[in-house]
Amino acid sequence: MRINPTTSSSSPAVSPIE
Repeated sequence: MRINPTTSSSSPAVSPIE
């Protein structure tokens, strides 16, 4: 699984795991 800097777990709008 990849963790992107923009998709942090703190952001509810985007999933942290893509």
